Amino acid sequence: MRLGLRTLAWWHSLPANDRGASLVEYAFLAMLIAIAALAALQFLGTEVNGNIKDFNTQYGGARGGPPGP
Repeated sequence: MRLGLRTLAWWHSLPANDRGASLVEYAFLAMLIAIAALAALQFLGTEVNGNIKDFNTQYGGARGGPPGP
């Protein structure tokens, strides 16, 4: 509890300079977008992999070589 109050007091003691706020906000936004993209890839990657396996099971996999006559 004391550490939180000291951190809060330190935060409020910093000078009110908004010039660097934009960079911090953009970095935070980029981090959130990256996390969302990774989560989407994790979810979609599993689903796409499952769809490919289902397709291979249903159609017997891909056949190599040129198409027949």
